[in-house]
Amino acid sequence: MKSYKIDILINDSSNILIPLKGNKLVYIQVSKYWFNESVSCHLIEYTKNDYVDKADMLPSKSDYNIVCELSDNNLLVGRYHKKQNNDIRDKIVKLIKSGEKYEVAL
Repeated sequence: MKSYKIDILINDSSNILIPLKGNKLVYIQVSKYWFNESVSCHLIEYTKNDYVDKADMLPSKSDYNIVCELSDNNLLVGRYHKKQNNDIRDKIVKLIKSGEKYEVAL
């Protein structure tokens, strides 16, 4: 019988949730400003009733709002802009897990 009890509560508001393999989850926060939007990508690892923030595993500039897991050690990430005035240099990149951190593949 389902109790509909909350198992895990993430205290930050989130617009996008992306489940990954191995009890990992990416949540993305989007804040809209007058002419631009701010995006922050967070990685957490969860257990039955708790979670651990693993944001330090991502590169320092993790403003991705597209995340796709290719394998346990590879992520495909990018940035989709709704407005035309954002930086044109943003693109889709591949992140490879090196040790305990993800690094941009060259």
